[in-house]
Amino acid sequence: MRNYELTVIGETEKALEAVAELLKKAKAKILEETKPEKKTLSYEIAKNSEGYYIYWELSMDPAEVLDLDKKLKLTNKIIRYLLCRADH
Repeated sequence: MRNYELTVIGETEKALEAVAELLKKAKAKILEETKPEKKTLSYEIAKNSEGYYIYWELSMDPAEVLDLDKKLKLTNKIIRYLLCRADH
């Protein structure tokens, strides 16, 4: 198991709930989670000027990461996401 950080900007809070479901299916252990927060984007992305931000620290099997990344790319209503390995 390795530690990862995932930050997601979604169009709605339901989009963030869908990501949480993907994490459960990937058997990711959530170490830390912030509350969803609506923020104004610095610039428009896909005609969105606002988005809901959330941050997770995860522990999961490296074999599941590629599958999770593919599913995140295909999930509707996600404006942007960043999934990276944590080095701490």
